[in-house]
Formats: sequence, structure tokens, C-alpha cells
Amino acid sequence: LDTLLALDAVGGYNAKVADIADALADDLGSYIGTGGESYAGSTAKALVAVQAADRNTADFGGTDLVAATEARVDGTGRLADESAFGNFANVFGQAFAVKGLHAAGSGEAASATAFLLQQQCADGGFRLDFTATDTSCSGDDARTDSTAIAVDALLPQRGTQAVDTALDEAEAWLSGQ
Repeated sequence: LDTLLALDAVGGYNAKVADIADALADDLGSYIGTGGESYAGSTAKALVAVQAADRNTADFGGTDLVAATEARVDGTGRLADESAFGNFANVFGQAFAVKGLHAAGSGEAASATAFLLQQQCADGGFRLDFTATDTSCSGDDARTDSTAIAVDALLPQRGTQAVDTALDEAEAWLSGQ
């Protein structure tokens, strides 16, 4: 999916993007989980990739990816896995959920965005890991990759004060790194 997203961003690779999307559709369950397993970050990333490939998110590989992503957002806006292996959701998946749900016009986008904004450290960077109850972040927690993906997810929402402030602080932090 990283390749699909990169080729879509560059442009001119529609056939390759379509091929990757077809491969994902053929085996979607192995990526997002099946049965009692539902991998939140993978589901959200698949949503964004399917949107980039200009495919039907309501029925992709037999799954409504918007609804599946919404189902992984809890009452606090936090993305969470449902898995016998534990919950490994993090800022990467949260950012994909924010980007995909916002693009889909989902009612869950605002709470997912608010939770992502809580993951920003005082120095402007975003941490990678979070828990359901700990929204504190020290400067040592901030990571360049987490911050970059959070910025990418928040850019389409530029124009609201909270997002604009977060983007300005994140961009300044990234420039300093």
C-alpha cells in the first residue's frame, strides 16, 4: 500500500495503482483481519489506499472500509484493534483513520482528529505510541515519522484553528529535526 500511495502521489501510474488495488481486494482479509480479528491501522490505511485508487470504499473486497474504520474508533476518538494478540494501534493508524474518515465525510472524523491532536507533544512533534488513558507526551516521545504522517493527515483540514496551530507547530518541529 505504501507503493500504491507513492505512485498515486507522483501521478501517471494509474495502471500500477489499479494492479495493487486489485491485489489488495483479492486478499483484503489477510491485511485488515477476519473473524474476531480487526486491525485498526491496517483497515484505515486500506481505506486511504482505496480512496487514492478511486475505488468504491463501500464495497471493496466485500468490505465497507468506511464502516470498518468507523467501527475501530472508540468513544474517545481513539483507534483500537480487536485482536487476540493485543492492541497495537498507534499514531500511524490514527493518522490514516483521520485522513480516510475526513475524506469520506464520516461523522467519526472529528473525534478521530481530536484524539490525534492530543498525541502532539508540547514541542510540536507527535509521538508514535498511545494508550487509551494517557494523552501526555514528553519531548522525548516525539518522532519524525509520526509527525510527518500526522501532518499529512491533518493538511486537508487546514482552516480550523486547532488544526492550523498543530500543523504550524509540527512543521516547525520537523524543520528543527
